[in-house]
Amino acid sequence: MFRSLVGALLALIVFAGVICADDPMGKFKKFDATKNVIIVTVDGKDVSFPVDVNKTVVIGVSGKDLKDGVKNKTLKAGADVALECEKIDLKEICTTIRIQKNAGR
Repeated sequence: MFRSLVGALLALIVFAGVICADDPMGKFKKFDATKNVIIVTVDGKDVSFPVDVNKTVVIGVSGKDLKDGVKNKTLKAGADVALECEKIDLKEICTTIRIQKNAGR
């Protein structure tokens, strides 16, 4: 019984780590309003992530949702961000942008 419980907990921890690994992290570069994408530098490469201007939530360092979402002035170039993306209508969309505390601050 104890071995089964430990095995199940271990599997849960490993599986949760795999799920979290899919969410990209990097440095915010810019929001392109004409293409509805944000550009984030991930592992030294610029990557475009589609956003929905009306639905993508931006969460500030304080943990609160920021008014105006991706258009908010708090979301500046160089900010460390963590992204949550979902497949919506067969298209990968960035649904949440979390602004992280910069390591140097």
